[in-house]
Amino acid sequence: MEATFSLKTFATTYEVTGRNVDGMLREVNRILESEQLNLHSVHIANADPDFRMVFSVDGERDQQSVFSIRLHESTAFAVVTTLGTAERE
Repeated sequence: MEATFSLKTFATTYEVTGRNVDGMLREVNRILESEQLNLHSVHIANADPDFRMVFSVDGERDQQSVFSIRLHESTAFAVVTTLGTAERE
């Protein structure tokens, strides 16, 4: 029944790259707030000349889809990649 209504929560891990780490953080937080999602396990690394940010977001399948689209639409990131998904209980 949960699968039918897409009610299961998943933790999806994303990787974004860009030149301005502060701008990337602000943009991720802005999108999270507008979609009412939670961020956890953030890792930032210098990948000269860019920065690489890896983070996980909890949400239902539909929420994750919208979040991913919003990340891809943003000009704050040079590259957006979905690294994987894990089901939450």
